[in-house]
Amino acid sequence: MAERTCRQCGAVFTRWPAEVARGRGTYCSRSCTESARGTPAERLAARLRPVNECLIWTGTRSAAGYGQLAVDGKLWYTHRLAWTMANGAIPDGMHVCHHCDNPPCCRLEHLFLGTDADNLADMRRKGRQVNAQPIGAQHGRAKLTDDQVRAIRARYWSAERPTQPSLAMEYGVSDSTISLIVRNKHWRHLL
Repeated sequence: MAERTCRQCGAVFTRWPAEVARGRGTYCSRSCTESARGTPAERLAARLRPVNECLIWTGTRSAAGYGQLAVDGKLWYTHRLAWTMANGAIPDGMHVCHHCDNPPCCRLEHLFLGTDADNLADMRRKGRQVNAQPIGAQHGRAKLTDDQVRAIRARYWSAERPTQPSLAMEYGVSDSTISLIVRNKHWRHLL
């Protein structure tokens, strides 16, 4: 074992020679290592670069392109860290979403809080759903148009209230399709 002195706090500690050879042994603990690197805000700011309208994280990224930074042994997405440092804790069940749709962006003006449903709706509205299957009338096997589905729902829930089999016969689809439409199980994007 090699005796070392921590560069941050001055404490004496021991390390195996192999650890010292690999570059470990400068600091006695994770907290001293993190303190020596600077505050999380300094570390975040050091790796942000303006690109067009965005403020892009230039450090390590996840497979999905989100910036990553370790703080106190916890791996943070940088846009979530930036939001937390500026606005406080993120409420349970909420996401920090991007108006700009640029995962490494940390510009606060481009970030907003939203639920999972908000995030998915934003993604669909912008047409960037990953591996998205065509929905509604765009689906290759669709027999109905968006307007026909709206008419089916309106007529079914109106005072005249035609039966599902009569609507199915009129529109050339099955009874079960009409049932799924009026119960909002299919064509949900038209709600």
